[in-house]
Amino acid sequence: MSQSDDKDILSSYLLTYLMSEKIMDLDSSEIPDSPTMLNILGYALCQRFEQDNNPADLERAVYVLDQAVQKLPVASKIWLGSANNLGNALHLSYEHSQDEKFLNRAIQLFGQVVEHTPLDSAGLPNCLQNLCSCLLERFAATQNMADLDRAIRAWQETVERTTATSPYRSVMLSNFANALLMRYTLTDNLPDLAEAIKILKLLAEETPVDEPDRYECLELLGKSLMGYYHQTRELSDLEELIQVMEQTVAMTPRDADYLPVLINFLAYALLTRYGRMDHDADLHLAIEKQEYALSLCEADSFYHMQCMHNLGSALCIRYKLTGDLADLDRAVALLERAVALLEPDSHVKSAYHQNLASALRTRFERTENLADLERANQLLP
Repeated sequence: MSQSDDKDILSSYLLTYLMSEKIMDLDSSEIPDSPTMLNILGYALCQRFEQDNNPADLERAVYVLDQAVQKLPVASKIWLGSANNLGNALHLSYEHSQDEKFLNRAIQLFGQVVEHTPLDSAGLPNCLQNLCSCLLERFAATQNMADLDRAIRAWQETVERTTATSPYRSVMLSNFANALLMRYTLTDNLPDLAEAIKILKLLAEETPVDEPDRYECLELLGKSLMGYYHQTRELSDLEELIQVMEQTVAMTPRDADYLPVLINFLAYALLTRYGRMDHDADLHLAIEKQEYALSLCEADSFYHMQCMHNLGSALCIRYKLTGDLADLDRAVALLERAVALLEPDSHVKSAYHQNLASALRTRFERTENLADLERANQLLP
């Protein structure tokens, strides 16, 4: 048995002892003198708080961990562990009470832990993650950009210090990308969006295709690439969007329930290029992709509604190109079915009604069927 195993067993025995003896009694005045015992006691109290949600456990945890930190030389190994545990206890206190003083102290402590943790320490990424999470929470409360900037710098350092095999890697990449996107939304700083796209690509590459969280990453990547193109209007950025989405669709299992969404991202990009370059092949390919996406959807699901609307809209575009009434008839039928599936308070209700009304009026101009005009007027009185 290794020395490390011996220490883990000893810590386990100590934890069991502390959890069972009167030292865990909140009415007891007994507190150990040893910083090590204080640290373990504080950790045990935090564990019990998370089980029982008794604020007195958390209050005592903060007290005994603070005692441990004060008794130890700053930057010593056990001080780093105790300070980290105290930071976690303070963070729990903030989440429980929403008292900002706990969050401020937690940030101060996590900053000190990061500062004094050796650069080659395996625990540094986790320390940085703790600091970043607290900074982002304080930013959400105060909107102080300095906190967001500091969190982004720390996350960048965290990502640089972790490998693809790290258990925290995907969470760190995701948080880093989201923080960059948050700052881009607030500042319109295009390099932030470009860096977020780079990180999301890396996350997509490292995430197994059967991982449930993969869809969120791919959806965010698609939206970010679209946003980048709409900012730059560079054809090369649109080509990159198409290429990335083609690869993403090809790598996604056919039975993944989010595959229709990814296909629709690709179809949207193809339609955008059609609008830009006027290549008929892009329009036909986009419709072909949307037909495929629709075939994968469960009947009457949200994705089914979305795919019917998107395909109907694309068929309206092709009708204007070819004048084929069959395209327009099918577009109206699909758009009607999509509208029928809308929830009464849906945020897309207005857009869906407008597109259907437009298709109906276009068909009225061709066939002079008053029923189409009446239905359009009913949708948009």
